[in-house]
Amino acid sequence: AIQNLKDLVGHRMDLLESVYYPVKRFELSFYRNQVIHLFIQEAIVAVGLYATIKNGGSSMEQRVLHNKPKFTKHRRQKITTPMAVPEQHPPLTNGKTSPTLLEEAVFLSSLFRGEFVYSPKALAENLGETVRALVQNEVIYEHREVSRCAVLEDVDFFVEEERVVTWIGLTATERKIGRENFDFYCFLLWPFLDTYWLAAASLLCIIPNVKPSPPKSKDDDVVKRIDPSAWVTEQTLMSRAQFFGKTLYYEGDLTYFESINKETLKNGFDRLKDMGVILFRKGVYPPGTPVLGTARDAKETIKTWVALHPDWVPLDTHTPKENESLKPTPQPQQKPAHCGFAGSSFREIPQGRLWDLCDSIGRFRREGKKRRDNASVASRVLRLSRMTIEWDVNNSKKNWILVGNTRNLATNTSSSTRTGINVDHNANSYANGGLSPSDLPLGDIEEPGRRHLAKL
Repeated sequence: AIQNLKDLVGHRMDLLESVYYPVKRFELSFYRNQVIHLFIQEAIVAVGLYATIKNGGSSMEQRVLHNKPKFTKHRRQKITTPMAVPEQHPPLTNGKTSPTLLEEAVFLSSLFRGEFVYSPKALAENLGETVRALVQNEVIYEHREVSRCAVLEDVDFFVEEERVVTWIGLTATERKIGRENFDFYCFLLWPFLDTYWLAAASLLCIIPNVKPSPPKSKDDDVVKRIDPSAWVTEQTLMSRAQFFGKTLYYEGDLTYFESINKETLKNGFDRLKDMGVILFRKGVYPPGTPVLGTARDAKETIKTWVALHPDWVPLDTHTPKENESLKPTPQPQQKPAHCGFAGSSFREIPQGRLWDLCDSIGRFRREGKKRRDNASVASRVLRLSRMTIEWDVNNSKKNWILVGNTRNLATNTSSSTRTGINVDHNANSYANGGLSPSDLPLGDIEEPGRRHLAKL
Protein backbone atom coordinates (compact mmCIF):
# COMPACT_ATOMS: atom_id res chain seq x y z
CA ALA A 1 0.00 0.00 0.00
CA ILE A 2 2.82 2.41 0.85
CA GLN A 3 4.47 1.68 -2.48
CA ASN A 4 1.25 2.49 -4.34
CA LEU A 5 0.80 5.70 -2.32
CA LYS A 6 4.44 6.77 -2.44
CA ASP A 7 3.53 10.18 -3.88
CA LEU A 8 1.09 10.82 -1.01
CA VAL A 9 3.07 9.38 1.90
CA GLY A 10 6.55 10.53 2.91
CA HIS A 11 9.27 8.45 4.54
CA ARG A 12 12.02 9.79 6.83
CA MET A 13 15.05 7.60 7.44
CA ASP A 14 17.27 10.23 9.13
CA LEU A 15 15.45 10.11 12.49
CA LEU A 16 15.78 7.89 15.53
CA GLU A 17 13.46 5.45 13.82
CA SER A 18 11.82 5.09 10.42
CA VAL A 19 8.81 7.43 10.21
CA TYR A 20 6.03 7.61 7.64
CA TYR A 21 4.06 10.84 7.40
CA PRO A 22 1.28 12.24 5.17
CA VAL A 23 2.41 14.49 2.33
CA LYS A 24 -0.94 15.17 0.68
CA ARG A 25 -3.65 14.86 3.30
CA PHE A 26 -6.47 15.94 1.06
CA GLU A 27 -5.72 13.27 -1.56
CA LEU A 28 -5.28 10.63 1.16
CA SER A 29 -8.78 11.41 2.42
CA PHE A 30 -10.10 10.02 -0.87
CA TYR A 31 -8.73 6.57 0.01
CA ARG A 32 -10.04 6.83 3.56
CA ASN A 33 -13.54 7.53 2.26
CA GLN A 34 -13.34 4.37 0.15
CA VAL A 35 -12.90 2.07 3.16
CA ILE A 36 -14.76 3.87 5.95
CA HIS A 37 -17.93 1.87 5.30
CA LEU A 38 -16.07 -1.24 6.45
CA PHE A 39 -15.63 0.25 9.94
CA ILE A 40 -18.58 2.64 10.25
CA GLN A 41 -20.28 0.69 13.06
CA GLU A 42 -17.07 0.50 15.10
CA ALA A 43 -16.43 4.20 14.40
CA ILE A 44 -19.87 5.19 15.70
CA VAL A 45 -19.32 3.21 18.92
CA ALA A 46 -15.84 4.68 19.40
CA VAL A 47 -16.95 8.29 18.80
CA GLY A 48 -19.99 7.79 21.06
CA LEU A 49 -17.70 6.62 23.85
CA TYR A 50 -15.17 9.39 23.12
CA ALA A 51 -17.74 12.07 24.03
CA THR A 52 -17.46 10.85 27.63
CA ILE A 53 -13.76 9.93 27.64
CA LYS A 54 -12.60 13.38 26.56
CA ASN A 55 -14.17 14.89 29.70
CA GLY A 56 -11.38 13.24 31.68
CA GLY A 57 -11.53 11.88 35.21
CA SER A 58 -10.91 8.42 36.55
CA SER A 59 -11.50 5.29 34.50
CA MET A 60 -14.79 4.83 36.36
CA GLU A 61 -15.90 8.28 35.20
CA GLN A 62 -14.91 7.55 31.59
CA ARG A 63 -17.44 4.79 31.08
CA VAL A 64 -20.99 4.95 29.73
CA LEU A 65 -24.12 2.88 30.10
CA HIS A 66 -24.78 0.52 27.21
CA ASN A 67 -28.52 1.06 27.58
CA LYS A 68 -30.99 2.23 30.17
CA PRO A 69 -31.13 0.15 33.39
CA LYS A 70 -33.45 -2.85 33.44
CA PHE A 71 -35.66 -3.30 36.50
CA THR A 72 -37.23 -6.56 37.63
CA LYS A 73 -39.52 -6.97 40.64
CA HIS A 74 -39.22 -10.12 42.73
CA ARG A 75 -41.16 -11.65 45.60
CA ARG A 76 -43.26 -9.68 48.05
CA GLN A 77 -41.87 -9.64 51.59
CA LYS A 78 -42.91 -8.45 54.99
CA ILE A 79 -41.05 -5.48 56.44
CA THR A 80 -38.67 -6.45 59.25
CA THR A 81 -36.09 -4.58 61.28
CA PRO A 82 -33.41 -4.35 60.06
CA MET A 83 -34.34 -4.39 56.38
CA ALA A 84 -32.99 -7.35 54.41
CA VAL A 85 -32.15 -5.11 51.38
CA PRO A 86 -31.28 -1.40 51.10
CA GLU A 87 -34.06 1.10 50.54
CA GLN A 88 -32.60 2.49 47.30
CA HIS A 89 -30.19 1.61 44.50
CA PRO A 90 -26.65 3.04 44.53
CA PRO A 91 -26.26 6.11 42.25
CA LEU A 92 -25.12 5.41 38.71
CA THR A 93 -23.12 8.63 38.23
CA ASN A 94 -21.64 11.39 40.32
CA GLY A 95 -24.61 13.69 39.93
CA LYS A 96 -24.26 13.75 36.13
CA THR A 97 -26.84 12.67 33.59
CA SER A 98 -25.01 11.23 30.59
CA PRO A 99 -26.61 9.73 27.48
CA THR A 100 -26.32 5.99 27.05
CA LEU A 101 -24.20 4.49 24.28
CA LEU A 102 -27.39 3.47 22.48
CA GLU A 103 -28.67 7.06 22.55
CA GLU A 104 -25.33 8.32 21.23
CA ALA A 105 -25.43 5.73 18.43
CA VAL A 106 -28.99 6.73 17.50
CA PHE A 107 -27.98 10.38 17.20
CA LEU A 108 -24.85 9.71 15.13
CA SER A 109 -26.54 7.16 12.87
CA SER A 110 -29.38 9.58 12.20
CA LEU A 111 -26.99 12.47 11.57
CA PHE A 112 -24.98 10.54 8.96
CA ARG A 113 -27.77 8.59 7.33
CA GLY A 114 -27.14 10.49 4.09
CA GLU A 115 -23.46 9.53 4.10
CA PHE A 116 -23.48 5.81 4.89
CA VAL A 117 -25.61 2.72 4.36
CA TYR A 118 -26.14 0.69 7.53
CA SER A 119 -26.99 -2.93 8.13
CA PRO A 120 -30.70 -3.74 7.67
CA LYS A 121 -30.86 -5.10 11.23
CA ALA A 122 -32.29 -3.07 14.09
CA LEU A 123 -29.92 -0.46 15.49
CA ALA A 124 -29.89 -2.02 18.97
CA GLU A 125 -28.99 -5.40 17.46
CA ASN A 126 -26.21 -3.89 15.34
CA LEU A 127 -24.88 -2.05 18.37
CA GLY A 128 -24.85 -5.24 20.45
CA GLU A 129 -22.92 -7.14 17.77
CA THR A 130 -20.40 -4.30 17.36
CA VAL A 131 -19.83 -4.03 21.11
CA ARG A 132 -19.24 -7.77 21.40
CA ALA A 133 -16.72 -7.65 18.53
CA LEU A 134 -14.83 -4.77 20.14
CA VAL A 135 -14.87 -6.57 23.50
CA GLN A 136 -13.43 -9.68 21.85
CA ASN A 137 -10.63 -7.55 20.33
CA GLU A 138 -9.94 -6.06 23.81
CA VAL A 139 -10.67 -2.50 22.68
CA ILE A 140 -13.52 -1.96 25.14
CA TYR A 141 -14.92 -3.89 28.07
CA GLU A 142 -18.47 -4.69 29.09
CA HIS A 143 -19.20 -4.81 32.83
CA ARG A 144 -22.54 -5.93 34.26
CA GLU A 145 -23.70 -4.65 37.66
CA VAL A 146 -26.66 -5.96 39.64
CA SER A 147 -28.18 -4.20 42.64
CA ARG A 148 -31.31 -4.76 44.73
CA CYS A 149 -33.46 -2.47 46.80
CA ALA A 150 -36.81 -2.46 48.59
CA VAL A 151 -39.84 -0.78 47.03
CA LEU A 152 -42.54 -0.18 49.65
CA GLU A 153 -46.02 -1.35 48.73
CA ASP A 154 -47.83 -0.53 51.95
CA VAL A 155 -47.13 -0.22 55.66
CA ASP A 156 -46.21 -3.87 56.22
CA PHE A 157 -44.89 -5.20 52.89
CA PHE A 158 -42.29 -4.35 50.26
CA VAL A 159 -41.23 -5.74 46.89
CA GLU A 160 -37.60 -6.54 46.16
CA GLU A 161 -36.53 -4.80 42.97
CA GLU A 162 -33.48 -5.82 40.96
CA ARG A 163 -31.62 -3.36 38.73
CA VAL A 164 -29.22 -4.53 36.02
CA VAL A 165 -26.89 -2.07 34.28
CA THR A 166 -24.14 -2.68 31.72
CA TRP A 167 -21.15 -0.35 31.58
CA ILE A 168 -18.92 0.20 28.52
CA GLY A 169 -15.38 1.58 28.80
CA LEU A 170 -11.86 1.35 27.43
CA THR A 171 -9.84 -1.69 28.48
CA ALA A 172 -6.55 -1.36 30.32
CA THR A 173 -4.87 -3.11 27.39
CA GLU A 174 -6.11 -0.45 24.96
CA ARG A 175 -4.93 2.35 27.25
CA LYS A 176 -1.46 0.80 27.53
CA ILE A 177 -0.97 0.90 23.75
CA GLY A 178 -2.05 4.54 23.59
CA ARG A 179 -5.62 3.92 22.41
CA GLU A 180 -4.24 2.87 19.03
CA ASN A 181 -7.29 0.94 17.80
CA PHE A 182 -9.80 3.23 19.48
CA ASP A 183 -8.31 6.38 17.93
CA PHE A 184 -8.17 4.70 14.51
CA TYR A 185 -11.95 4.30 14.53
CA CYS A 186 -12.46 7.87 15.79
CA PHE A 187 -10.21 9.37 13.11
CA LEU A 188 -12.42 7.84 10.42
CA LEU A 189 -15.48 9.79 11.57
CA TRP A 190 -13.99 13.00 12.95
CA PRO A 191 -13.69 14.78 9.56
CA PHE A 192 -17.40 14.21 8.93
CA LEU A 193 -18.26 15.53 12.39
CA ASP A 194 -16.27 18.69 11.70
CA THR A 195 -18.16 19.15 8.42
CA TYR A 196 -21.61 18.71 9.92
CA TRP A 197 -20.74 20.90 12.90
CA LEU A 198 -19.57 23.60 10.47
CA ALA A 199 -22.77 23.25 8.43
CA ALA A 200 -24.87 23.79 11.57
CA ALA A 201 -22.67 26.60 12.96
CA SER A 202 -22.59 28.44 9.62
CA LEU A 203 -26.36 28.90 9.87
CA LEU A 204 -25.52 31.56 12.44
CA CYS A 205 -24.29 33.52 9.40
CA ILE A 206 -27.83 33.77 7.96
CA ILE A 207 -29.71 34.90 11.07
CA PRO A 208 -32.34 37.28 9.68
CA ASN A 209 -32.54 40.98 10.51
CA VAL A 210 -36.31 40.71 10.93
CA LYS A 211 -37.66 38.16 13.36
CA PRO A 212 -40.24 35.74 11.90
CA SER A 213 -43.85 36.37 12.74
CA PRO A 214 -45.60 33.95 15.12
CA PRO A 215 -47.91 31.33 13.58
CA LYS A 216 -51.55 32.34 13.33
CA SER A 217 -52.75 28.74 13.27
CA LYS A 218 -51.41 25.19 13.11
CA ASP A 219 -51.94 25.10 9.35
CA ASP A 220 -50.28 28.48 8.74
CA ASP A 221 -47.77 28.42 5.87
CA VAL A 222 -44.31 28.64 7.40
CA VAL A 223 -42.91 30.54 4.39
CA LYS A 224 -45.35 33.41 4.98
CA ARG A 225 -43.87 33.88 8.45
CA ILE A 226 -40.42 34.60 6.99
CA ASP A 227 -39.52 38.11 5.84
CA PRO A 228 -38.18 38.22 2.23
CA SER A 229 -34.93 39.77 3.50
CA ALA A 230 -34.24 36.58 5.50
CA TRP A 231 -33.67 34.51 2.34
CA VAL A 232 -30.20 34.10 0.83
CA THR A 233 -29.17 32.15 -2.22
CA GLU A 234 -27.66 28.71 -1.84
CA GLN A 235 -24.44 30.02 -3.35
CA THR A 236 -24.30 32.81 -0.75
CA LEU A 237 -24.80 30.32 2.07
CA MET A 238 -22.05 28.09 0.70
CA SER A 239 -19.58 30.95 0.23
CA ARG A 240 -20.25 32.22 3.76
CA ALA A 241 -19.92 28.73 5.22
CA GLN A 242 -16.62 28.08 3.45
CA PHE A 243 -15.12 31.46 4.34
CA PHE A 244 -16.35 31.04 7.91
CA GLY A 245 -14.91 27.51 8.03
CA LYS A 246 -11.55 28.57 6.62
CA THR A 247 -11.21 31.17 9.38
CA LEU A 248 -12.14 28.61 12.03
CA TYR A 249 -9.57 26.19 10.60
CA TYR A 250 -6.69 28.64 10.80
CA GLU A 251 -7.78 29.72 14.29
CA GLY A 252 -7.75 26.10 15.47
CA ASP A 253 -11.50 25.55 15.87
CA LEU A 254 -11.59 23.11 12.93
CA THR A 255 -9.13 20.23 12.76
CA TYR A 256 -9.60 19.17 9.15
CA PHE A 257 -9.39 21.50 6.18
CA GLU A 258 -11.28 18.93 4.15
CA SER A 259 -14.34 19.67 6.29
CA ILE A 260 -14.76 22.82 4.17
CA ASN A 261 -15.28 20.56 1.16
CA LYS A 262 -18.18 21.79 -0.94
CA GLU A 263 -19.75 18.37 -1.53
CA THR A 264 -19.70 17.23 2.11
CA LEU A 265 -20.97 20.63 3.23
CA LYS A 266 -23.84 20.26 0.77
CA ASN A 267 -24.65 16.86 2.31
CA GLY A 268 -24.66 18.55 5.71
CA PHE A 269 -27.08 21.24 4.53
CA ASP A 270 -29.31 18.58 2.93
CA ARG A 271 -29.43 16.74 6.25
CA LEU A 272 -30.32 19.97 8.07
CA LYS A 273 -33.06 20.47 5.50
CA ASP A 274 -34.45 16.99 6.27
CA MET A 275 -34.35 17.85 9.97
CA GLY A 276 -36.43 20.97 9.31
CA VAL A 277 -33.69 23.39 10.39
CA ILE A 278 -33.52 25.25 7.06
CA LEU A 279 -35.94 25.73 4.19
CA PHE A 280 -35.17 25.58 0.47
CA ARG A 281 -37.27 27.29 -2.17
CA LYS A 282 -36.69 27.95 -5.88
CA GLY A 283 -37.54 31.14 -7.72
CA VAL A 284 -36.22 34.26 -9.39
CA TYR A 285 -36.84 36.35 -6.28
CA PRO A 286 -36.96 35.43 -2.58
CA PRO A 287 -40.33 34.00 -1.49
CA GLY A 288 -42.79 36.68 -0.47
CA THR A 289 -41.15 39.42 -2.53
CA PRO A 290 -43.67 41.75 -4.22
CA VAL A 291 -42.75 41.94 -7.91
CA LEU A 292 -44.24 44.68 -10.10
CA GLY A 293 -45.61 43.47 -13.40
CA THR A 294 -45.33 40.06 -14.97
CA ALA A 295 -42.54 40.69 -17.46
CA ARG A 296 -39.23 39.10 -16.58
CA ASP A 297 -35.76 39.83 -17.94
CA ALA A 298 -34.38 36.96 -20.03
CA LYS A 299 -31.12 37.11 -18.07
CA GLU A 300 -32.84 36.43 -14.77
CA THR A 301 -32.49 32.82 -13.73
CA ILE A 302 -34.19 30.57 -11.23
CA LYS A 303 -32.21 30.44 -7.99
CA THR A 304 -32.34 28.27 -4.90
CA TRP A 305 -33.15 30.34 -1.81
CA VAL A 306 -32.35 29.26 1.74
CA ALA A 307 -33.64 30.53 5.09
CA LEU A 308 -33.69 29.41 8.69
CA HIS A 309 -36.95 27.82 9.79
CA PRO A 310 -38.76 30.30 12.07
CA ASP A 311 -38.71 27.79 14.94
CA TRP A 312 -34.91 27.60 14.73
CA VAL A 313 -34.17 31.34 14.62
CA PRO A 314 -32.43 32.40 17.86
CA LEU A 315 -34.77 34.69 19.75
CA ASP A 316 -32.25 36.22 22.14
CA THR A 317 -30.32 38.09 19.50
CA HIS A 318 -30.26 41.58 18.13
CA THR A 319 -28.94 41.67 14.58
CA PRO A 320 -27.80 45.06 13.26
CA LYS A 321 -29.75 46.74 10.53
CA GLU A 322 -28.39 47.02 7.01
CA ASN A 323 -26.55 50.30 7.58
CA GLU A 324 -25.67 49.63 11.22
CA SER A 325 -22.01 49.05 12.06
CA LEU A 326 -21.05 45.55 13.09
CA LYS A 327 -17.93 46.73 14.90
CA PRO A 328 -18.12 47.06 18.69
CA THR A 329 -18.69 50.50 20.10
CA PRO A 330 -16.69 51.00 23.31
CA GLN A 331 -18.95 51.70 26.27
CA PRO A 332 -16.95 51.41 29.51
CA GLN A 333 -19.98 51.79 31.75
CA GLN A 334 -21.86 48.91 30.17
CA LYS A 335 -21.17 45.45 31.58
CA PRO A 336 -20.61 42.67 29.01
CA ALA A 337 -23.49 40.52 30.21
CA HIS A 338 -23.41 38.32 27.15
CA CYS A 339 -20.70 36.80 25.00
CA GLY A 340 -20.00 38.15 21.54
CA PHE A 341 -19.30 41.86 21.07
CA ALA A 342 -19.31 43.27 24.58
CA GLY A 343 -20.90 46.68 24.62
CA SER A 344 -21.76 46.63 20.94
CA SER A 345 -25.09 47.43 19.35
CA PHE A 346 -26.06 43.77 19.39
CA ARG A 347 -25.50 40.71 21.55
CA GLU A 348 -25.69 37.01 20.88
CA ILE A 349 -26.42 34.41 23.52
CA PRO A 350 -25.31 30.81 22.88
CA GLN A 351 -28.66 29.22 23.56
CA GLY A 352 -31.68 27.99 21.65
CA ARG A 353 -32.39 25.06 19.39
CA LEU A 354 -29.76 25.95 16.79
CA TRP A 355 -26.96 26.32 19.31
CA ASP A 356 -28.07 23.15 21.11
CA LEU A 357 -27.72 21.29 17.81
CA CYS A 358 -24.22 22.68 17.30
CA ASP A 359 -23.33 21.69 20.85
CA SER A 360 -24.77 18.18 20.40
CA ILE A 361 -22.59 17.60 17.33
CA GLY A 362 -19.59 19.30 18.92
CA ARG A 363 -19.58 16.87 21.84
CA PHE A 364 -18.14 14.19 19.55
CA ARG A 365 -15.53 16.33 17.81
CA ARG A 366 -11.84 15.79 18.37
CA GLU A 367 -10.59 17.73 21.36
CA GLY A 368 -8.18 20.59 20.69
CA LYS A 369 -6.40 23.16 22.78
CA LYS A 370 -8.84 25.90 21.76
CA ARG A 371 -11.92 23.70 21.98
CA ARG A 372 -11.81 22.70 25.64
CA ASP A 373 -13.65 25.73 27.00
CA ASN A 374 -17.19 25.75 25.64
CA ALA A 375 -17.72 29.38 26.71
CA SER A 376 -14.73 30.65 24.72
CA VAL A 377 -15.72 28.52 21.71
CA ALA A 378 -19.24 29.95 21.81
CA SER A 379 -17.96 33.53 22.01
CA ARG A 380 -15.47 33.03 19.20
CA VAL A 381 -17.89 31.25 16.86
CA LEU A 382 -20.64 33.82 17.37
CA ARG A 383 -18.21 36.68 16.84
CA LEU A 384 -16.85 35.18 13.62
CA SER A 385 -20.34 34.45 12.30
CA ARG A 386 -21.15 38.16 12.62
CA MET A 387 -17.89 39.08 10.91
CA THR A 388 -18.72 36.68 8.06
CA ILE A 389 -21.99 38.53 7.47
CA GLU A 390 -20.12 41.83 7.49
CA TRP A 391 -17.61 40.47 4.97
CA ASP A 392 -20.38 39.29 2.65
CA VAL A 393 -22.55 42.42 2.98
CA ASN A 394 -19.64 44.78 2.35
CA ASN A 395 -18.62 42.93 -0.79
CA SER A 396 -21.96 41.69 -2.19
CA LYS A 397 -22.15 44.56 -4.70
CA LYS A 398 -18.84 43.75 -6.33
CA ASN A 399 -18.00 40.75 -8.54
CA TRP A 400 -14.83 39.51 -10.06
CA ILE A 401 -15.68 38.83 -13.69
CA LEU A 402 -13.19 36.51 -15.34
CA VAL A 403 -12.78 37.23 -19.06
CA GLY A 404 -9.90 35.27 -20.58
CA ASN A 405 -6.76 36.25 -18.67
CA THR A 406 -8.10 39.64 -17.55
CA ARG A 407 -10.08 40.50 -14.46
CA ASN A 408 -12.47 43.43 -14.51
CA LEU A 409 -14.05 44.75 -11.36
CA ALA A 410 -17.71 45.43 -12.08
CA THR A 411 -20.78 46.48 -10.17
CA ASN A 412 -23.91 44.36 -10.41
CA THR A 413 -26.47 46.25 -12.49
CA SER A 414 -29.02 43.51 -13.04
CA SER A 415 -32.54 44.64 -13.87
CA SER A 416 -33.86 42.98 -10.72
CA THR A 417 -32.20 45.71 -8.60
CA ARG A 418 -35.12 47.91 -9.64
CA THR A 419 -37.34 45.90 -7.32
CA GLY A 420 -34.92 46.19 -4.41
CA ILE A 421 -33.69 42.59 -4.68
CA ASN A 422 -30.09 41.87 -3.80
CA VAL A 423 -29.38 39.76 -6.88
CA ASP A 424 -26.90 36.89 -6.87
CA HIS A 425 -24.02 36.46 -9.29
CA ASN A 426 -24.30 34.79 -12.65
CA ALA A 427 -22.45 31.68 -13.73
CA ASN A 428 -19.47 33.63 -15.09
CA SER A 429 -18.72 35.68 -11.98
CA TYR A 430 -17.71 34.96 -8.41
CA ALA A 431 -18.28 36.98 -5.23
CA ASN A 432 -14.95 36.68 -3.51
CA GLY A 433 -15.30 39.58 -1.14
CA GLY A 434 -12.82 41.79 -3.00
CA LEU A 435 -10.27 38.97 -3.32
CA SER A 436 -8.83 37.32 -6.36
CA PRO A 437 -9.99 33.73 -7.00
CA SER A 438 -6.39 32.59 -6.58
CA ASP A 439 -6.50 34.05 -3.07
CA LEU A 440 -9.53 31.94 -2.21
CA PRO A 441 -8.74 28.24 -2.74
CA LEU A 442 -11.85 27.42 -0.75
CA GLY A 443 -14.23 28.68 -3.43
CA ASP A 444 -14.85 25.26 -4.95
CA ILE A 445 -13.02 22.83 -2.69
CA GLU A 446 -14.02 19.44 -4.05
CA GLU A 447 -12.83 15.86 -4.01
CA PRO A 448 -9.57 15.03 -5.86
CA GLY A 449 -10.05 14.87 -9.61
CA ARG A 450 -12.77 17.54 -9.65
CA ARG A 451 -12.57 21.16 -10.79
CA HIS A 452 -10.79 23.56 -8.43
CA LEU A 453 -11.44 27.29 -8.52
CA ALA A 454 -7.76 28.11 -8.12
CA LYS A 455 -7.09 26.38 -11.44
CA LEU A 456 -9.61 28.41 -13.44
